[in-house]
Amino acid sequence: MTSEPLSSIKVTIVVLDSDFSSNDQEDWTEEEFNGRIVRNREGRRLLVAGDLILSLHEGVGYIGEVSFTDNSSWIRSGRFCFGAKVHTSSTEVRIREGISKAFKVKDHRGESYQKHYPPSLEDEVWRLEKIAKDGASLNRLVLESAIFFIEDGKKVPAV
Repeated sequence: MTSEPLSSIKVTIVVLDSDFSSNDQEDWTEEEFNGRIVRNREGRRLLVAGDLILSLHEGVGYIGEVSFTDNSSWIRSGRFCFGAKVHTSSTEVRIREGISKAFKVKDHRGESYQKHYPPSLEDEVWRLEKIAKDGASLNRLVLESAIFFIEDGKKVPAV
């Protein structure tokens, strides 16, 4: 639409449960769509942040930067869809919502504690495969790699 008033409406970007698009349903009601919106949890920050409301210009709108911010595992699959719906509608015409294909949100929690492959010279020893962070192998390696001086025929650790 390139003519007023529908060509310049505001559209809200929402997050949907990925199951909504999996059944390839072409015709849904507004209630069905709203029922699949993933809501923010109380006491937590927003699930997504960024440019979630956009204005159409001559019937075209562009989504800016949008990012997921809630890193909890409360949605087991980690799969979502984006949905677009009219922000406010003062017309009698029903404008159907749109949905994206399902996508997986990558979880970055714990990445700083993962093993590195290939290891670099600057990595700590526990980053090697099969070496636990506080395990017996690490303790033995640390002891064996420590610098010792020999005094009176005994090993003495260098300080």
